[in-house]
Amino acid sequence: IMASNSRRLAALMCPSHANLMGNVHGGTILNLLEQTGRVVSTAYSRGPCALVGAAGTEFRQPVRVGEVATVDATVDYVGDHVMRVSMDVTAEEMASGTKRVTNTAKMWYSTIDIVRCEDDANKSKAVVGSRSLLPLDPLLMAQDAIPEHEASIKARESIPLNARVESEFPVRIHHLPGPDAIANHPFVSAGYILKLMDSGAALAAVAHTRHQCVTVLLDKVRSLSSRVGGCLRNTFGRLFGHT
Repeated sequence: IMASNSRRLAALMCPSHANLMGNVHGGTILNLLEQTGRVVSTAYSRGPCALVGAAGTEFRQPVRVGEVATVDATVDYVGDHVMRVSMDVTAEEMASGTKRVTNTAKMWYSTIDIVRCEDDANKSKAVVGSRSLLPLDPLLMAQDAIPEHEASIKARESIPLNARVESEFPVRIHHLPGPDAIANHPFVSAGYILKLMDSGAALAAVAHTRHQCVTVLLDKVRSLSSRVGGCLRNTFGRLFGHT
């Protein structure tokens, strides 16, 4: 029996999930993580939630095609309108029963309300939710969550996304989200966007190194606004440094 602040999602990894190296695409894992985080935050808050940030998402081992990827997610911090969800991904080889922890992640979600735009009744927008969150048992609250949340707020000024222009990014992906990309209607899920971002980053890394590259860490993600389905999405990638 799962606790009220925990949820588990599992999915069979199919050939359509593979990257060029034959393992499961990092964006697929990010999408699965975001879906699970959205499920547990929505269940805990009893209403729609959206990803607002992520920190410390690690790719420890590859998930292979044919394995079952299971995400265990727990709400371990609750503020006025935000929650932190900590997650682990376990890959299971079904024939042998062998299990490996392949990924860990911490993602932040906010309650949202979907309301009609004042200037256009046919359009909707997502705003910070008006409902109050149930307090989490102090014994379940993660001690590192509060400084992490405060640091993420300060870090927003160090990620000047609005100041960047398209010409700075040599890699561009254009994609039209279909119905399966929708989370809280009519908005595109953050997991879908994370998968596009991972693809753009991988292409930028491959173009620079001339070798196959994989994701090993997703350190910071900042969600600026909601994205409506049916609109063309443009993802831009650029290499900012390497080791």
